Amino acid sequence: MLPTQYLRVKETVRLLTPNALKAGLPMSAASNQTVVLGRDAIGRILRQEDARFLVVVGPCSIHDTGAALEYAAKLNQLRQELAGRRRYRVPRSHRAAVHRGPGELGRRWRPHD
Repeated sequence: MLPTQYLRVKETVRLLTPNALKAGLPMSAASNQTVVLGRDAIGRILRQEDARFLVVVGPCSIHDTGAALEYAAKLNQLRQELAGRRRYRVPRSHRAAVHRGPGELGRRWRPHD
């Protein structure tokens, strides 16, 4: 039989494990505080212990690092402009799953999850 799979794969590169990625990109104290406080706020809103309206905004996927940083800066500016209103905004972005098959690079945007 003739080969039918992976015909255009030039090389396979082993990806870092999540633990190795976390070790190489340690979370700052400020980032940690943002994540912890954000998760706590979302939990209180979902349990109806906080009257704010949860707004999840964002594209369906991000594959360009520059565009992702620009988008995050714009959301941060909007967050500052709307501070004090009865809404809690959460940025959403899809992270492509890490694929194990040859030719699939995959990407993880938030290694500290």
